[in-house]
Amino acid sequence: MNFIKRTIAIVLTAVICLGAFAGCGGSKKSDDNSVVIWTSGEDYKNQYYLEELEKKFPEYDFTLEYMNSSTIAAKVMEEGENCSCDIILSDEYGYLYKCEEYLAELKDFDFSIFLDDLVPESHKFTPEVKNGGCVIINPKVLESKGVEKPTSYEDLLDPKYQGLISMPSPTSSGTGYMFF
Repeated sequence: MNFIKRTIAIVLTAVICLGAFAGCGGSKKSDDNSVVIWTSGEDYKNQYYLEELEKKFPEYDFTLEYMNSSTIAAKVMEEGENCSCDIILSDEYGYLYKCEEYLAELKDFDFSIFLDDLVPESHKFTPEVKNGGCVIINPKVLESKGVEKPTSYEDLLDPKYQGLISMPSPTSSGTGYMFF
C-alpha cells in the first residue's frame, strides 16, 4: 500500500476511532486514486465511514465491498501480497490474526489511544469494539420441556438440552466465532 493510502487509513482511524482497519500488503500504481475497502460492518457504519472519507479525501474514489468476516480473511490469504483491497474495515479480530502476515504495519499510528490489551502486537490493525457474549435463556420453554436452567457451559453439553440451543455458525458469523 503506498504512503498516501496508508495515511488515509491512519487519519480515518484517528478521526473516527471506531474502525478496525488493516492495510492489505498489496501495491497499486501510485497514480491510482481508487481505494478499495472490504468491510464486514453494518450498513450504518459503512455509510458513516464512506461519507467521512469522501469529505476528508475528495480526490479519492472509495469503493466499499461488503463480505462476511471469514470471506475477507480467506480472500486476503488467497491473494496474499497481491491483495486487491487497500483497507479492511470492521473485520473480526480472530480472522485478522489469521491473515496478519499479509497486512501492512500501521507504523505511524498512535496505538496509545487504546487499552493495551486491545492492541495487537503486530500493529497491523486497530481495535474497533470490545464485544462480549451471553447465553439467553427462555425459562418458559425450559419449563414446558421439564428441563432446569443450565448454570454453566458444561451443562449445555448435557443431551437434555439437545434441540433447545441455537447459535450462529462460527464459520460464517463473527458472533459465532467469538463463542467458539
